[in-house]
Order: sequence, then structure tokens, then C-alpha cells
Amino acid sequence: MVHVKDINMFFGQYHALKNITFNLNKGEFLHVVGPNGSGKSTLIKILVGLLQPNSGDIQLDSSVIGYLPQALNISNQVPMSVYEVLKNITKNEADIDGWLHMMEMTDYKYEAMQHLSGGQKQRIFLVRALLQNPEVLILDEPTSALDPQFRETFLHLLHHLKQTHQMTIIHVTHDLTDVVKSNCKVLYIDQEARFFGAYKDFQNFSHEGHHHG
Repeated sequence: MVHVKDINMFFGQYHALKNITFNLNKGEFLHVVGPNGSGKSTLIKILVGLLQPNSGDIQLDSSVIGYLPQALNISNQVPMSVYEVLKNITKNEADIDGWLHMMEMTDYKYEAMQHLSGGQKQRIFLVRALLQNPEVLILDEPTSALDPQFRETFLHLLHHLKQTHQMTIIHVTHDLTDVVKSNCKVLYIDQEARFFGAYKDFQNFSHEGHHHG
């Protein structure tokens, strides 16, 4: 589903990503972890086509990719309601209502986006990504603006999507408590891929004294 081979990225003299290689099958859940400045967001921008690597190959076997960036730039000058933002993606009211319910945002359907908190906006942008029925969902630190209680709900929801929709999910986080423990893969990068494999094996890797960031 996702094939990445020998990705290299330079910013001037700085070698931001070194020979990153990994493969994901359909329906797999990958957590991308590593310290700040390790290249996680750069890798994601390459995967979604916002940056071109200096060398390497990427193959995404999907026509529809849902992407939730780390920084959500929405102008407060645009007085759009939640519903207006979502109906740009689909006219299917039942789909919109279903996802809003799942995100615990039903009461905000007609609220102006500018009145929402950062975490609430984050949920709406996730709904917007999901309404496109993506086969691959790419999330760059999606829980950073969420309160701890919803954070857990959100991570369970991602796991549910993986199982029920056979969705391939790539989730960037700097917080290892966000790693859904069961049945997932971990890519630990610090410019190069220091670890790629199952979560249970990653526990051994991290216990050997590698920094989590």
C-alpha cells in the first residue's frame, strides 16, 4: 500500500532525511516517532506530495489520501460554519452527521469555525479528511491540541477505522503514550530510520536506552 525506498532530503547542506525505507500493507497502522527536529514532518510532507525528495522512490497505492497537517491555518476572517466547511466535501448529510457524532461534535454543526477551540477545529478537520473516504490517512501530531480525555477517545477511533474500513494509517507523534499498543508498527527516525517494526520489538529497542524525544 505504501512503499518508501531510500528517501533522501537536503535543506541546503543539512541532510534532513537519510535513506529512509519502509513498506506498509493495506490496513496497517504506523506510528512515526522521534525527537523534535528528527525529520518526521518532512517525511510526511514528502508522502503527501508537498515536498519533493532529492532522491528515492515513493509509491502510494491509493487515489485518495486523507491528510491532517500539524498546523491548521484557518482564517478567522472567514465566517464559515462547521457545516459549510464539511459540505464542501460531501452533500451526504448522513455521513456528515455520523462523523460529527463520532467526534463528539454534533452540537457544533452550525457553529462558526472561528468560535471553536484548537482541539475542536482539529476534530472538524479530521472529519473533513474522513469524508473523502481515504484509503490512506496521514496525521501529523493530531493529538497535540486535544484534551487528554478526548485524546484517548481519538486514538481508539483511529484503531476502529483501521479495523472497520481497512484504512492504512500513518500517525506522527512525539508522545509515546499516543502509540496504540496492539498490533501496530513503529518507525523511529532521527534523520535516518533507527527502527522499523512491530511495537513489541520497539519496546525492546527503547528499553536499550534509545531516546524517545
